Amino acid sequence: MKLLLLLGCTGLCWLGGGAIAARAENPAHVRQLLQTNACENCDLSGANLGSLNLTEANLGGANLQGANLSRTLLLRTNLAGTNLREATLAGSSLQGANLQRADLSGATLGNLCGPAELALEPAVCQIVNLIQRLGPELCEADYGLSASLASSILGDEYCQGASATDNVASLTFGWSVGFGLFMHGMNLMGADLRGANLSGLDLQGADLRYAQLADTDLTNTNLAYALLLNAEVSGARNGDFEQAFLQPTDLGRLLSPLLEAYAQYDAYSRGWTYVGSMNRAQQAYQVEYGRFTTELEDLGLGIEPEDEFYRFAIAATTEDYTVQVAIARQPEMTSYLGLVYLVSTQEGPITVAVVCETINPWTQLPEIGPSPATLEEEPTCPEGFEVLSSSIE
Repeated sequence: MKLLLLLGCTGLCWLGGGAIAARAENPAHVRQLLQTNACENCDLSGANLGSLNLTEANLGGANLQGANLSRTLLLRTNLAGTNLREATLAGSSLQGANLQRADLSGATLGNLCGPAELALEPAVCQIVNLIQRLGPELCEADYGLSASLASSILGDEYCQGASATDNVASLTFGWSVGFGLFMHGMNLMGADLRGANLSGLDLQGADLRYAQLADTDLTNTNLAYALLLNAEVSGARNGDFEQAFLQPTDLGRLLSPLLEAYAQYDAYSRGWTYVGSMNRAQQAYQVEYGRFTTELEDLGLGIEPEDEFYRFAIAATTEDYTVQVAIARQPEMTSYLGLVYLVSTQEGPITVAVVCETINPWTQLPEIGPSPATLEEEPTCPEGFEVLSSSIE
């Protein structure tokens, strides 16, 4: 399984247009900003400026306390001396922005793990964020990832710079979701943060490459997995850089275990994914030939009879059902069994498939029950197995 990424959004996605400013204490200042792209020392507190393109705007000294700047483009924007306390900046891009002496204390910057309902592992978010930020650059020797690991997880084509547009992020430990669903770390690449107040902010996974942080207040700032390659951090106050990436080798050292964990998961997941594929192939084979096959090669899936973790086989085939198995080769791993039943209906025969799993080791095929009499009768797994998934063809 290769890691495929949906890279339709480069950097942070911008949902442009249409945002109407509201709740500002001085609406005239909002109109000035929208008309001229400049509003020095303006009162924009509480303003809704979300999803606007404020690239290279001049907002020096402005009061933006409590303002909504979610998904706003602030590329190379002058925010020197601004009050951004309690502002919302989730999904905004501040690449190259001038934030000298700006106060961001209490601001909301979003989080790295995306919508809560996805319940994604933090490691997943970290990996996807880092790969999205650095791209094929991660394959370079400076990052300390072994060639085999980079190739097996990222893919040879990705390491050679091939575009991954229109693909799907599959590095989700069981999820398959669009890349745009992830919330990525704040983009502060090249930002001038000298003298800024970043105390207490969650900058986990933020892109701070080439940023200037001299005299920046980083008290209680979360910089875990933040990219600080080529950043000027000398003179930063109270910064905890222990989990940050200051050098490429730091990133490789911390990223390798995460990628290795995914590689292990990838290997383990072959059991249920291969059995599911074998079930579907048997269903297709029955439709085409009017019978189930006894030969693994006939399924045309390219599955080898065994690998380091599993043995794969078509364990039994009758007129009414066929059994596919993935038998774990290590005692702590789960084994899987796939059943495809033939069910008679008024319209003709229909196949019903079920994937079963067991934690307990097994060495001989369990007793298989009869085919369901009707489609309303749920297919069951043998004793000692639990239903993982089912399908009808």
